[in-house]
Amino acid sequence: MANEYITLTNSDSSLVKKYRVTADSYQDREEVLETRQITITGKTDMQTGPSKRFWSYDLLVWETDPTDGDKGDADTAGYGTLAHLQTFFRYRDPSATPTNRLTLTDHEGGTHTVYMRGNMIKKPMGTALVGTSAVFRVNVTLEEYD
Repeated sequence: MANEYITLTNSDSSLVKKYRVTADSYQDREEVLETRQITITGKTDMQTGPSKRFWSYDLLVWETDPTDGDKGDADTAGYGTLAHLQTFFRYRDPSATPTNRLTLTDHEGGTHTVYMRGNMIKKPMGTALVGTSAVFRVNVTLEEYD
């Protein structure tokens, strides 16, 4: 069964959050790791390695959880805020607790061990930048962990 969201879980399961995904931004790609150099004789020296899988998403993220206010929005229960996403992004130490390894549960229910890489770019979806009305479109890239 397909979902309109993904789930991120940190390595000790102390943080588990769902994130809505915009369909037009979704990319699931596999890349072969390789190096190429031109030798002194003009020939190509190419070394290939394993393939890696990458997922790119634009996530719809609230700055503040709408369920925390007196309005109460059950539709957002269990979804991560911008601060939660930043916490996932800032895990860097593979020997810390929690580690930089995350579990991605994709929109089809498949699970993958990943880490966040590159940049986390956030764009406001309206005029509000703080509070329960502030929603951001946040671009993230996840890379399959060896």
